[in-house]
Amino acid sequence: MNIKEYKEYKSIHQWVRRRKSKPKVCEICHKKKNQYGTEKLILANLSGYYKRDINDFIFCHQSCHQKEHEKGNHINIRFKKCLKVYNEENYEKNEKRLKKYQKKHYLKIRKEQIKKSIKYQKEHKEGKKINDRRYYLKHKKEIQIINKKYKKKHMQEFKEYQKEYRESHKKENKEYQKEYRKNHKEKNKQYQKNYRKEHKKWS
Repeated sequence: MNIKEYKEYKSIHQWVRRRKSKPKVCEICHKKKNQYGTEKLILANLSGYYKRDINDFIFCHQSCHQKEHEKGNHINIRFKKCLKVYNEENYEKNEKRLKKYQKKHYLKIRKEQIKKSIKYQKEHKEGKKINDRRYYLKHKKEIQIINKKYKKKHMQEFKEYQKEYRESHKKENKEYQKEYRKNHKEKNKQYQKNYRKEHKKWS
């Protein structure tokens, strides 16, 4: 449900209140007070589709309305969707407050976590290498078999991907090579001269 539909959900209740007079008694239990002693009456929809019909709404106690829900009579099909939209609207209003809170507290917590992780890595760096090496020596044959199977399955796909990439990036590679040669022209000349001087004896 969109925000527009949620606004319609509110406007339908207002439309019914203008056209339907509020009774003094609940239309379900036909009493002024319910079992908890409250006299408040709520608009309840009967079909669940919230049509603009006066006969589709009744005034009743909240407890009576919940009992009808449990029986399966008053099925609000759109009510759960409306709640989601309501929560989204409230989140948009309070989004700035959440960002300020995160800037104050999140950075402090994150810095402490990073420091702890760096210390742990330095202390257990050598032990991790030893454990990894032991695991590899124990399962060496299994790892080699898995690697061979993976290469057989995915080698053709990798080669096809390389061909497609080269064909699609031919122009870019040529332009990059030209720019690289222009920028490194002097360095290549100096490197060639030094190489020839050093290897004169072998020539």
